[in-house]
Amino acid sequence: MAGTSTLTALDMDHDGNPEVTVGSAILNGADGTIRGQGTRGIGAAPYGGTGSSTYGALSVPIDLDGDGLEELVTGNAAYNIDGSIKWETDGTEVWELTYAGNLGAPAVDDLDADGAPDIDGYPEVLYADEGSIQFFSGLDGALKFRSNEHGSYTILETPIVADVDNDDQVEIVLGHCSWNRSLSVYGDADESWPPGRKVWNQHAYQITNVGDLGNIPTNGGPNWPEYNSFRSGDAGRPPGEWYDVQAEVFDVCEKECSNDKVFVGAWVINTGNLEAPAGVPISITAGPRGEVLGTQYTSDIIAPGEIGEALVFEVSSGALGAAKPVAKADFDAGGAGVLYECDELNNLDDWGASTCNE
Repeated sequence: MAGTSTLTALDMDHDGNPEVTVGSAILNGADGTIRGQGTRGIGAAPYGGTGSSTYGALSVPIDLDGDGLEELVTGNAAYNIDGSIKWETDGTEVWELTYAGNLGAPAVDDLDADGAPDIDGYPEVLYADEGSIQFFSGLDGALKFRSNEHGSYTILETPIVADVDNDDQVEIVLGHCSWNRSLSVYGDADESWPPGRKVWNQHAYQITNVGDLGNIPTNGGPNWPEYNSFRSGDAGRPPGEWYDVQAEVFDVCEKECSNDKVFVGAWVINTGNLEAPAGVPISITAGPRGEVLGTQYTSDIIAPGEIGEALVFEVSSGALGAAKPVAKADFDAGGAGVLYECDELNNLDDWGASTCNE
């Protein structure tokens, strides 16, 4: 098999040990030994449509039948984790796309917000070929930006969308292989692009299949129940709908300072116009940039304009030191959140004074 193959990393059987797939091979991530090997398709197209040499394999693990375990899809066949055939060339065709040239992997998103996925992203579509990168409007296909400062042997292009400089706005990263630079990063001069994740770990990227720190979740689950996308970042909400949560410290109890304890009461306020789901993290830190001293999660949906349940944190007065206790909404022990908000910079609130100083 010639060409350049793409790898995927996913815990296909949810046992805590991710698998690595390439073509029709399923490898144990820990040591690279073969877990399963399919005998039919490998997910690769031959040069010019004939012959044995290919552009490289591109296969995708996905839960086809909703049983909670992923299968490996290679185009004309799908395999169970042991390499046995799930189906081959006799699946039911839902729709077909014909094209005269060579196509890479599609991205899937709900462009028109009708609840059904379409082919590309919302609200912008990124496209790279041998000599250019272009951004299109996902709503009407209008060209929004084009740069000819790109060179590639093409087929499997991968423009990456991630917040590379931690400014709470996404950038677009594009690698080159036949230009006068190896990498370009594009950002919006008007600073109007939305916040996004800081990770895009593989060609077959799905939001739920990689953590914010690059870890592979044991129970990542399929992407579409919440995000309805594939090879796309969070498409965000339709115009006029937004998430926004803030924290408030409503009380502090210092009666047990001698026992190295301070109790901090805080809650989450929903200042957006969408319901905030249950499971939003809120953390207490020592000052705005200090150590996370405790994290809890909301247990109920919070309606727009409403306040979530009161949460009480027991934290170390010694760890607080002279710093003020600060509550941060949508912020877990690792600094990650679960919501893409219209304003990511208004999530914290401090008590206004340090504790246990007398």
